[in-house]
Amino acid sequence: MEHPVVDAFVAAWDSHNADALRATLSEDAIYEVVPQGRSFGPDKVAEQVDFMHSLSSDFSMKAVSVLRDGDRYAVEWELTGVNDGPFGPLGLDPSGRTFNIRGTWIMEAENGKVRFCRAYWDFAGLLRQIGATPGGQVEWQMTAWNDELETDTPGSGN
Repeated sequence: MEHPVVDAFVAAWDSHNADALRATLSEDAIYEVVPQGRSFGPDKVAEQVDFMHSLSSDFSMKAVSVLRDGDRYAVEWELTGVNDGPFGPLGLDPSGRTFNIRGTWIMEAENGKVRFCRAYWDFAGLLRQIGATPGGQVEWQMTAWNDELETDTPGSGN
């Protein structure tokens, strides 16, 4: 099933095109990025595309599943790439490592445009995959989770 609003949103992200992403948003849209604790209007959403592109010049995005109820959507997505640029907010150098993270958008549309989008994504998984695991107690827990991932991931055959 096609979902024109979601399809355009995903295509804009996948093409690294901030102008195309902005064009999918209503004039008063809010884009909230929960892991960063930040919200953006249409004029600032380009910062998110630029951030992702600076972290990975080759990233790609695809929708894994879409649930729709009228003008409301739940979109599970997957983002893959190589960390070939600096992770500016944390002051980290490029690791050259490949990453694959999943996330979810909870969206509302109005007149064929996204009016609201709340993004949830695996920030800890991104850090782990690019080799930027925090130290101390957090490192111990993330290592334990990583061990679980290697042995208990559903569908992994383990």
